[in-house]
Amino acid sequence: MVIPHYYVPFESGNIYVHSVTAPGNRRAVVILPGRSMSARNFWHFDPGTGTTHAEQLVAQGVDVYMVDALGFGNSTGVSRPSYSRIYFAEQVGAVIETMPEYNDIACLGFCNTTVVPLVLAAQGLVNRAVVMSPTVFDAAWCQQNAAWIRLWQRTATESGYWSTSLDVLIEQHLAKISDTEIGEPQRVATWYREMQRLTQGYTSYNLASWTAPRTWWLDRITWPMSHNDHGFDTDALAGVPILFTRGEYDVDVPQDWFDRACGYFDVANVETYIIPGTTHFALWEHSYQPAVDRVQEFLLS
Repeated sequence: MVIPHYYVPFESGNIYVHSVTAPGNRRAVVILPGRSMSARNFWHFDPGTGTTHAEQLVAQGVDVYMVDALGFGNSTGVSRPSYSRIYFAEQVGAVIETMPEYNDIACLGFCNTTVVPLVLAAQGLVNRAVVMSPTVFDAAWCQQNAAWIRLWQRTATESGYWSTSLDVLIEQHLAKISDTEIGEPQRVATWYREMQRLTQGYTSYNLASWTAPRTWWLDRITWPMSHNDHGFDTDALAGVPILFTRGEYDVDVPQDWFDRACGYFDVANVETYIIPGTTHFALWEHSYQPAVDRVQEFLLS
């Protein structure tokens, strides 16, 4: 197994790519971050077995490319002020151009990066899409849920970046939301050590705090309110394999949000999977293996 990293030039800087590959693999998946954490925090995470989730995929024939977009993680340069789903898809497209030839390329998004894999699939740049904990809305939903919109707009600072830390994640999100819903923390024993290992090596991260572009966090509401569409012709997804997953106790993405996401793109070949016994952060929790297995099954189908 080969685990290199490299940079892809794009506009003002360089997109950081961390790949895990093996000779002979003919399939690949490009994995995107969520709101503020690199894809490595989820997929290059070792749950205590000595093997990361990404390495599991590679061992079964799927090469993994984990991307840090401009203005985030280990990428360099400064992103455009308006960081839309289309802009993010352009960056992923630039990464795909540098990859070896594969028989099948998928893109996987998590929560806040829901729409980017779908944009890429509609453009024909990837063959299939995976979205874990999808959050996607239309103009009508935004108009009917003004309280949610105001909350999200307040949460993201006016500085241009959204800031957090490992302690803030634990205190404000995990302890107050996810853990209370499921009764007690479900994270594997190695979780904190793994988060430290993963975050301390990032250019824009350290053990105290890290940042992510505010505009990509808000794109899920600013785009539909400004454009009244999803950024592409949904008919272009006709027949495209798409997998949507959700943790059984995912309070960040309620079941009705999940169902709505499936309905928006029902022209595609949509598959769904509810990950048993997990919250929004299934890949860190004791029941991580069913989540990894289901994604793996879909990527190899």
